[in-house]
Amino acid sequence: MVNSAALALVTDAERAAGDPEMGLYTEGDAAPFLRRIPKLTEAEQEEAALLGCRVALRTGITSVHTLLDTSDQMGAYARLRRKGKLPLRVTGMPPYSSVAALCDHGVNTTFGDDWLRFGAAKLFSDGSMGAQTALLAAPYADKPDTCGIRIYDPADLKACAADAQTKGFQLAIHAIGDQALRETLDAVEGALGEGNNAVHRHRIEHASLLPPDLLRRMADRQIVAVVQPQFVPSDAWTPDRVGPQRAMWAYPFRSMLRAGIPLALSSDCPVERLDGFACLAAAMGRAPWSPEETLTPEEALRAYCLGGAYAAHAEDRVGSLETGKLADFVVLSDDLTRLDANGIGQLRAERVFVGGEEVTL
Repeated sequence: MVNSAALALVTDAERAAGDPEMGLYTEGDAAPFLRRIPKLTEAEQEEAALLGCRVALRTGITSVHTLLDTSDQMGAYARLRRKGKLPLRVTGMPPYSSVAALCDHGVNTTFGDDWLRFGAAKLFSDGSMGAQTALLAAPYADKPDTCGIRIYDPADLKACAADAQTKGFQLAIHAIGDQALRETLDAVEGALGEGNNAVHRHRIEHASLLPPDLLRRMADRQIVAVVQPQFVPSDAWTPDRVGPQRAMWAYPFRSMLRAGIPLALSSDCPVERLDGFACLAAAMGRAPWSPEETLTPEEALRAYCLGGAYAAHAEDRVGSLETGKLADFVVLSDDLTRLDANGIGQLRAERVFVGGEEVTL
């Protein structure tokens, strides 16, 4: 959403690409406005990073995976790390467009230390279900004149995936619609060849509309699914948007686990709140249209903690309380495993420890 001051900064063509009366611009049409946002100073970048870290820590989150829109963002985390001020562990995921330059400097996935490291290279294969830009194999039930958008030609997506893997990067590909997922799996499988994904940990972000044949493909190749439980109550319109048949394939978390897909839970902040308890509660308290995909407290907790660590090549150091790990843990206000979804939503992180040191909340 933009205001009249922002509208005055862009060209007539850029203004006409969206809805200037409402100030609403989606997908690539928002780019002209984003380019004109004044650059933050280094001090402002560090302050913003610390504010984000504090939001995470308040709900007991001690490690985050975050998309890096610009090199400045990793620079802010790096300066905080050097100053000893980074309060939690950060895995920064660079855009694919940065892969070549990073590789030239000897940087790839897992480069860094226990506090700050590079993670997967991020690509987007489609848009969102809310904007009806997620790529579907058949038209939207509530908008039959469109199947969504394809961001990469399938051959180009395959080339990007192979290139990123060759340069030492794990893949994190945004794919929401079933057709986007099909083309994304083609690209990931093409990059892997006969290789084992346990080495690369290539991951699909969202995998929101996952029909049975694609679910089996993800399980067979052990492709990591990074899913967002908070999307389920937010996307209450899903059955109307995709129709009753495809709605059965939407956000199939339990089916993913039963099939053996490596599963990690996340928020997709700022699309949803950066709140660990809200995430877990949504995984356990499914919307009425899909109760069969509910996770148990133990399943949700394991996917949130160890699943997230596995997706970041970090399960040997974080994600569980075991001898030899980094002593990141949280003291909760109640026993999560004995609560229902509503009770989990009311939990508080009373004390948070990172590396065995208590963090001030």
